[in-house]
Amino acid sequence: KPSMSSVRVALTPYKRSSRLSRMQDSLSGAIDRIARWGRLIRRHHLLLLKALVLLVAIRLTLTLRSYRPVLARIKRISPRRDIGIPLPLLAWAVERTAPLVPNASCLTQALTLRYLAAREGQECTIRIGVRQERGKAFEAHAWVIAGDAVMIGGQEERIEDFTPIVDL
Repeated sequence: KPSMSSVRVALTPYKRSSRLSRMQDSLSGAIDRIARWGRLIRRHHLLLLKALVLLVAIRLTLTLRSYRPVLARIKRISPRRDIGIPLPLLAWAVERTAPLVPNASCLTQALTLRYLAAREGQECTIRIGVRQERGKAFEAHAWVIAGDAVMIGGQEERIEDFTPIVDL
């Protein structure tokens, strides 16, 4: 026969501890972020695939030849007739797929974005700059600009430290 104390305990509403509550909220937030990321990937999977294929092709071209054949191809591209994909979305696709391509340098990423932008009828410029700090090796870096905004290549490098030498 149950005692009164066990009945009282059974009737008391369950209260979550604050630690358990925080863990559940954190897990719920993570699941929501993953779901949003999954929807975004599904919505833009063709763009991501196109960026990945172009990154690989341009990386191979840079390894076997130089950047000139890629630039020549970009200049011959005729833009699509429908509404183009915005440049920030193209930059996002290149940035997300670049880690999947071994040695996808800043020039590889810049050429890929410029190619995609030309196909979508978007204007942008590849800027190449150099720097040499005392006691360090000579460095070059490529980034893409549209107007005054840096679209790609300006987040991980301090581009103001580079002296621009050529716009492509």
